[in-house]
Amino acid sequence: MAQRAIREYDAKRIMERLWKGYFGDDVVFAGKTVQVEPCTDWDQLKRENPWLEREKLVAKPDQLVGKRGKQGLILLDADFKAVKEWILERMGKPIALGKVTGVLTSYTTGFLVSCTSLGSPIVKNQSCGMTSNINVVNGCQSISKVLMNSSGNTGTVTNNQIQAGVPVLLHQVCLTIPSNESVSIAEDPVTDLTTSVDIGNGMFTTEFPTFETATFYRIRYDDAQHTAFLDFQGTPAGERISQLDWSVLANTDISSFSIERSFDGEVYETIGAVPALQEDQRIGIYQFFDKAAQIGDNFYRLRQIDDKGQETFSPVRKIVFDAYPFAVTATPNPVKDKLSIRINHAKEAGTVALVDVSGQERVNTAFEMRQSKVEIDVDKLEAGIYTLRVRSGTDAYAEKIAVIK
Repeated sequence: MAQRAIREYDAKRIMERLWKGYFGDDVVFAGKTVQVEPCTDWDQLKRENPWLEREKLVAKPDQLVGKRGKQGLILLDADFKAVKEWILERMGKPIALGKVTGVLTSYTTGFLVSCTSLGSPIVKNQSCGMTSNINVVNGCQSISKVLMNSSGNTGTVTNNQIQAGVPVLLHQVCLTIPSNESVSIAEDPVTDLTTSVDIGNGMFTTEFPTFETATFYRIRYDDAQHTAFLDFQGTPAGERISQLDWSVLANTDISSFSIERSFDGEVYETIGAVPALQEDQRIGIYQFFDKAAQIGDNFYRLRQIDDKGQETFSPVRKIVFDAYPFAVTATPNPVKDKLSIRINHAKEAGTVALVDVSGQERVNTAFEMRQSKVEIDVDKLEAGIYTLRVRSGTDAYAEKIAVIK
């Protein structure tokens, strides 16, 4: 059965919310729990939960850590003072956990890749040693990013044996980056990064790797110029608000940047200016918000002015705002029998899919452009967490859906 680990605190909150629907008032849910974070006000925590000072408590990290008892990460039968001291002593400190050796049977990934002036930079996207399950949604026209879901399965002892502490190549992605531009790859906040490992004796474990945003540059150097734009990206940041981010090599003769906008891609007007940073650093990073963008096409470019008054221009970036943006609402969530999906302002016919944690599509159904509602029966699916994906042309929507029994 497909499963996904979730935090114990979240699980108990879900149980508490649904408890009466299953048992009424005959059985009382006694799963009292609180979550403590670095910014928690302990005095306020006591005031809001007076039972903390009356009852014996259990404390443990809630970060998908397995075998917490063997790692000495559980405190039992303690009072509030002892729990507070125990947590403060350990919070924010690294913990050495056991390493995994075995057969990597599958993995799932989800990344957001920034677009270039040519559109999607992805030219190859494949598993190195398993059966690939690839899905790419090109959102360059809408959000200036590409959603790249890449996973692999059918891992075998012959090809996918892994050793603790030894790096392995799982997946290959090749990019094409125009001169003077860059591409950033960030973890998709909706799709989890997971690896499933057969550790022998009929036992399996699922790990959740972390990923730090990576940026790849292709710098154009010109001996006649002392600067080069490393990156210039434009993305929607709200209703008719454009966010512009750019970076340049520092330690140059730049005095300022002028931000220019056009509605037709031909005639530009200056809408703002940003002074150049004077700090001693390798790269200067800048940001500007245009809060007066219009419905439709908005073209942006940067005019760079040096101390001698000479000008150079950045590549052009286009941000599009729709009068009636694509929107999706899925209810109920968690769902037991039937999931109702409302789709607004689809510009093309599209598809609705439910994907399990292994990357496999368990449900896939099509909808027409003017169809506003789709219903999916989930009663035959195993309980667990699924990803709802709705696509219509270049528009895409994703959301986690919990199926319960």
